[in-house]
Amino acid sequence: MNDIDLYPLSSGVTTSKHLIIWGADHEGYRWCENLEASGLDWWAGSHMSHVNGNRRSPFNKYYTNGCHDETIEGVVMKLPSKRGVLRFLIGYSDSFNSEAARFSTTIAEFPKPKDEYQFNEQLEEAMKMADEEARWAAEGMREESEAYDAGYSAGVLDVDCTDAKKELVALLKERREFPPDQFDLFRAQAPATAKFVRQNIVSLYHRLVDLREERDTEMGTRDYYGGDKANVWDHGFSAH
Repeated sequence: MNDIDLYPLSSGVTTSKHLIIWGADHEGYRWCENLEASGLDWWAGSHMSHVNGNRRSPFNKYYTNGCHDETIEGVVMKLPSKRGVLRFLIGYSDSFNSEAARFSTTIAEFPKPKDEYQFNEQLEEAMKMADEEARWAAEGMREESEAYDAGYSAGVLDVDCTDAKKELVALLKERREFPPDQFDLFRAQAPATAKFVRQNIVSLYHRLVDLREERDTEMGTRDYYGGDKANVWDHGFSAH
């Protein structure tokens, strides 16, 4: 496998020769913004029925989050042959932007096929590589989604703790500032209301204790993710 030698393009540049808009190389990957306009042969899950006599597509759809509402699947693009060598780009596309794909900058190469059947065999092997690329990418996306959700949950609980504390402090402050003789009179003239206020203070205190315990547990999930995922957790925590 060799590194991609397509075109020395910067981000957003369109080539009139191949009509491809390639994103800049980023960590070993480049985006093809429009597969249909590429002028090159490409295959995704919905375009597989003709390969080697209607074989089932080797591409699977992989969920990228816990909500199961976003998926990615493998994509293969055939590059022009070079010295007889069959060359494919291996990548994947997502369900919200199926007209584009993210490709590895490493090219999958195969010996020159002897006939159409061997070409299809090599194509299917490239498809399996793309399917594995999509599976691996989806796993990373799910982990990031889980880290974000965990951080978001911790952030919500932290806000709830702050709100509950403010409410409890306000009630206790008013209680302390209430003249004792007047409060005794209040309890004598409105015992049910006085009991409700007292119970509300106690209930709010216990709720704050429970919220803090739950928040501290969720805060501990940041250490579980660590590294780049911890940064994703931080984004979730501060998202509200």
